[in-house]
Amino acid sequence: MKVCVNDKVVGPSPGDGATLDALLDSLRTRGEIGSDEVVVGLQVDRCSWAPADMDRLQQTQLGGVGEVLIATEDLRGYARRILTDAGSMLAVLEEATGRVADEFRSGPFEKANMDLFNLLHALQRFLACLYHVTNTCGLDQGSGDPQGSGDPQRQLMAQVAGTLDLVQSSQERQDWASLAAQLEMDLLPALKGFEGVLHTMTAEV
Repeated sequence: MKVCVNDKVVGPSPGDGATLDALLDSLRTRGEIGSDEVVVGLQVDRCSWAPADMDRLQQTQLGGVGEVLIATEDLRGYARRILTDAGSMLAVLEEATGRVADEFRSGPFEKANMDLFNLLHALQRFLACLYHVTNTCGLDQGSGDPQGSGDPQRQLMAQVAGTLDLVQSSQERQDWASLAAQLEMDLLPALKGFEGVLHTMTAEV
């Protein structure tokens, strides 16, 4: 099996283990992947892995694998790049939330519902960015509080989740006036709260 890290051939080694997860641990132990680096790209026999696939590292056996190509990036630089992208996404989300609220006040409601679907999809991507940086880069603001009660990020995520439940209920009742108010009076302030979260996370890296 051929193993490369950032286009450099580094193995294999007898201690690499039998799974992809064990291989990555071995590469870190051997210093081929630094403690301040994060894996940003992974190819197994020319098949690229998406970030969501990384949960399967422990279950993926190396038997029969011919080539593993790994790309890494400095942890802090990686985190800053993701947070910069998240900041741009947040600005778009805030503008879109106000606009969709106006659409539900004036109609047509078919377009408003389609724009709401797109807004919620973009919101999901934004929250996934924060979750990814928090877990990959160790920027857990609630690390000193096991319950997370003092963590602004968790508080805002809970606020968003509660608001989306209300939005769904209003949508099912076709109560467009209430839905518009929930977007403007509940979701938009929560989004603005994330500006402070992003500022704090960026300062940590």
